[in-house]
Amino acid sequence: MADRLSFLMFLSDSLNNMKFAEQISKELKRHPIGLIYLDIKHFGEIERKYGHKVCDRILRALKQLIVEASKSDKGEILVYKILGDDVFLFVRMKQDEAKIMKAGLRDVSQELRIELQNKLNQLKVLPEDIELYSGTSILNQNSKRSIDNLLYHAIKEAIFEAKSEADTEYTLLRAEFREILERKNITAHYQPIVSLSTGEAYGYEALTRGPKDSYFAAPTRLFDFAEKEEQLYALESIARERAIISFAGNDPFLKLFLNMNANVILDPQFTPGQTLKLLKKFNLTPQNVVFEITERQSIDDFSTFTKVLEYYRKQGYRIAIDDAGAGYSSLQAIAELRPDYIKIDRSIISDIDRDKIKEILLDTLIDFARKINCHIIAEGIETNEELTKVIRLGAHFGQGYLLGRPGAGFAGVSDQAVELIKKHRAPDLTSSTNTMTVGDIVRPIRMFEEQTLVSEVVEYFNKLPNESGVVIVRGKKPVGLVMREKLFQSLASQYGVPLYWKRSIQKLMDGYPLVLEESVPVETASRLAMARDQQRIYDYVIATREGEISGVVSIQSILDTMTDVKIELAKESNPLTGLPGNRRVERELARRIGQNKPFSIIYADLDYFKWFNDQYGFQRGDRVIRFLAELLQAATAIANVEDEFVGHIGGDDFIMITSHPNPSELCEHIIGQFDKEIRNYYDQQLLEALDSGGGWLSVTNRQGEVVPAKGVCLSLALLECLGGDMSCLSLEVISKRAGELKKLAKERVGSVYVKGSCQLQR
Repeated sequence: MADRLSFLMFLSDSLNNMKFAEQISKELKRHPIGLIYLDIKHFGEIERKYGHKVCDRILRALKQLIVEASKSDKGEILVYKILGDDVFLFVRMKQDEAKIMKAGLRDVSQELRIELQNKLNQLKVLPEDIELYSGTSILNQNSKRSIDNLLYHAIKEAIFEAKSEADTEYTLLRAEFREILERKNITAHYQPIVSLSTGEAYGYEALTRGPKDSYFAAPTRLFDFAEKEEQLYALESIARERAIISFAGNDPFLKLFLNMNANVILDPQFTPGQTLKLLKKFNLTPQNVVFEITERQSIDDFSTFTKVLEYYRKQGYRIAIDDAGAGYSSLQAIAELRPDYIKIDRSIISDIDRDKIKEILLDTLIDFARKINCHIIAEGIETNEELTKVIRLGAHFGQGYLLGRPGAGFAGVSDQAVELIKKHRAPDLTSSTNTMTVGDIVRPIRMFEEQTLVSEVVEYFNKLPNESGVVIVRGKKPVGLVMREKLFQSLASQYGVPLYWKRSIQKLMDGYPLVLEESVPVETASRLAMARDQQRIYDYVIATREGEISGVVSIQSILDTMTDVKIELAKESNPLTGLPGNRRVERELARRIGQNKPFSIIYADLDYFKWFNDQYGFQRGDRVIRFLAELLQAATAIANVEDEFVGHIGGDDFIMITSHPNPSELCEHIIGQFDKEIRNYYDQQLLEALDSGGGWLSVTNRQGEVVPAKGVCLSLALLECLGGDMSCLSLEVISKRAGELKKLAKERVGSVYVKGSCQLQR
């Protein structure tokens, strides 16, 4: 709202602009002039929340709309002045009774205010609507005041009217807000968080909603107002209560994600233990709850904040960082708070299928999360393409309108999304016959219900001295792990036996064991197991099949398997590039044929590579081979197509197996990149020879003949296996047809590709 400084600035502007003052005086002699004052509601808060760049966009848009309005005949606007978010419009009026003129001016003001609001909100600069205050006053032609004095009082009156409207509105809003708190008049809506490996709901995020059709229906308004009134803790307590009450009675293994503003924990009203009492009242446990730490504001005191979170962790709660990538100090928060889940903001997920930078960023975060035994939740998934990309990158969970919209109930995952998840998860788990999974090395384990007495578990260990651990279950679902050594250490303390002997094993179990589906590759299991803290690093890994326990895996068996797999892979991989060799290429081709789906094969071969090796030596030749391997792998990533394969047949021969819808486009991209980057491996003398010869050189071919060439070139043979019965294909048929195409490509000059197809029966 404008203050006296604004008045003085305006008056100074008008006094120093004689043309403006003369215009107003001249118009006043003919008719009264109406002043309409407009101001953006809560503009200071908007700037604090969204920053000055967003505010600049709003002001530029508002100015443009005012310019357009001044050119129209609406209210016959004579002139306008804009100071920040304060707008002053001078309108030509017809002489009439004061009351009638004032009422008419207010009508014009309201009409203009609504029109400007609507047009501003159509621009969608903010997620919430922008609103304007308005005030009016009339400059009368019969006034004996000077023009300066007349303007000053008119401005003051218009601003006072708008301020009175704002004060009255705020008082009413405060009363409405207090009534919401007193009556606990809010509801919880729930949006599913979906496993991207099973397609099932892993949990639900509770989202607060105010009274329907009220100013506080939108959660942003509700929580912003609570923060301004220093009632954030009170509101979050009610929101948490409502969320827990409605969640009670669900599958006991579903997670409830509750939002927690970082400032609430440091609120003087904050009382630990209230959530636990509420959970017990509705037969829930802390293991059901994940606290989402929102980054609406920066966390200033990480030390205190971390201690409070540790208090919650010890009770069994888990922690998530919300909106990572859009908040204040995401990386610092992750490093300090060590969350169990990282929720990646919609700003990163949006269009990730078309934005390479976003893809690389998410890929890096997923890799980082794996190393610290943390789970990634991709927020705001709205398209099939976004879902496909985050699955292929390895995100653990997803959330967004495509998977399920927020609602008062607990909606399941859409059939379309489940089908898509199951379709795209398969290649990661089954595409390679060399991939050993947790299910391949799982062994049976003794299980106890969570209410089993500690004494019974001790008795079992005493009978079987070679058994290292047991799994604690609720039905068929694992809820904890007890390792022999740790149990006996707890009982060996001074009061261990009298304190725990007749109590349930739940008191001493590890409520956070590493639990993995049988389909998880052993390599992934190894990485997650070794990322655990030192006290847990040799504990069993629990294996499940669709959420139900199937057994355990020891660290020893994981490491032994990893060693065997690496030895086997090394035998079947090219030592120079690390790419799959001939045996794995053959298995991949057999798998593709067995799927009976269209695919294409691209054979890559270097021309005049022997000449290059003779010219520069094998060391630089090896660098070119590695360059080609990396180029082909990068091309598959850019192609953004699932289930791609690159193999190294030997020497300078490579193979790509792809489902790309336009493999010719892929070939053109590869050739373009190769011709551009191969020059990096030439010396200056060779580059000068190429340039002086118009791109041609004299080289020696494999037969020892000197022939004209364009240096090292790339020949691609594209073989399309499309539209027919794949069962008639064989490795021999493919090899023969590909050989014919390679010969044709070799006969042409420069880097080229030749396309052909396998004739399939329909």
